[in-house]
Amino acid sequence: MEPKTKLEKMVVGFSSQLPNITEKQSQWAYKKCFDSYATQLRKNVYCLECGHSWKDNSPEWHNEIAGCKCPKCETELKMFKHNGNCRKTEYFSILTTKGDFQIQRVIIVHKDMKKRTQANNHFVEVIQHWVGSDGKKTTLSLSTNGMSMYYDNWQYGSGLEVRSQSNNSHLRDNLNVPAVYPERKVLAVIKRNGFKGNFYNIPNHKLFSILIKDSFAETLLKKKQINFFKYYAEARKQGISDTYLPPVKICIRNNYIIKDVSIWMDYIQLLIYFRKDTSNSKYACPIDLHKAHDKLVEKKRIITRKENFEKLRTEIEQAQVKYSAQKKMFFGLEFVSNNITVKVIDNVKQFMDDGDELRHCVFENEYYKKEDSLILAAYYGNKTVETIEVSLSNMKVLQSRGESNKATKYNKEIIALVNNNLEQIRKIVIKTRPKSKQKR
Repeated sequence: MEPKTKLEKMVVGFSSQLPNITEKQSQWAYKKCFDSYATQLRKNVYCLECGHSWKDNSPEWHNEIAGCKCPKCETELKMFKHNGNCRKTEYFSILTTKGDFQIQRVIIVHKDMKKRTQANNHFVEVIQHWVGSDGKKTTLSLSTNGMSMYYDNWQYGSGLEVRSQSNNSHLRDNLNVPAVYPERKVLAVIKRNGFKGNFYNIPNHKLFSILIKDSFAETLLKKKQINFFKYYAEARKQGISDTYLPPVKICIRNNYIIKDVSIWMDYIQLLIYFRKDTSNSKYACPIDLHKAHDKLVEKKRIITRKENFEKLRTEIEQAQVKYSAQKKMFFGLEFVSNNITVKVIDNVKQFMDDGDELRHCVFENEYYKKEDSLILAAYYGNKTVETIEVSLSNMKVLQSRGESNKATKYNKEIIALVNNNLEQIRKIVIKTRPKSKQKR
């Protein structure tokens, strides 16, 4: 797409002046992004780095565990269960500057491996994110195959251009590239605002943008409120309610580090319910956050059950109508792995039952009203073990909580199961999105 605005024309002009990716940079990426492999077919072992092959009487399972060493190139190799002909793909970033712009250059690297042949490596620059002195971002990228189910099926001959928005553009925009070339150029204003080299698992360009234009994010980072900073950086687009900002400032003044952001935010909501002063450090900065949170959850649960039972039943019936209207397209969605089953919660009463069983606030804090969240329940056999919150805009697991808001021994397996099936949720979101929004 032809650049239209003055900013886009400036970025396109500067982009043509950037130097080519050097051999030193590409060699660093190959070593950083890829392991060295061998494959074994019967008694023959093939080095997929230099192409050498040799006889090895060791059983395949032994080499898979211990690895091996190529007698020719002397490279330590991992065993790769494959016929030997394959391609591996990764990304790396180069951070540089041009004028008042902070630039993230995203390069895709391919490693082609074949038996009896030296590994072939090549790379292509696919994205450039330009962050201006006002924090505004302009992105150039290659074109992608619009008919592909993959958001990064690049058309390598298309050239870096300003691209129109599509269903998959936000996925490319959220592409997190952990491999960053160590020789970096970073604008002085970004360093001044707290950046010291750690990206906190936030896409590079988003981190730079928020540090430039958001003084509150700068304060959070400098005051080492890292967990809240990460949450704020991710949720900023949807906005964080002003409810939380005054008590956060109280925490900062009292050097109180918020370690569990979602529990702390739930706790603040409970304080408001009980009309406590959230600007008082006694309440905003509890010594034992989980204990204070659980105490208020239990207190609210007793009040809700004893004093408002009839009203609660009516509210559940009314809430079910709204909840079904919002989330019915996800009802019936189920993921299974070994003895773990994860299902979308399809009725509001289950929020109450699971909250009672696990003694957490999924019902008390009305998670069924969150339009941008999908709430699922995880079962081990027939027993509910955790509830999971997934962001529908960012396609990320925000939290997965077991009894008393603690992670169970199944927590990692549950989160992995949900992450492996996020594509199913994303397809439903895209399918149900209004057509006018899909075309943008």
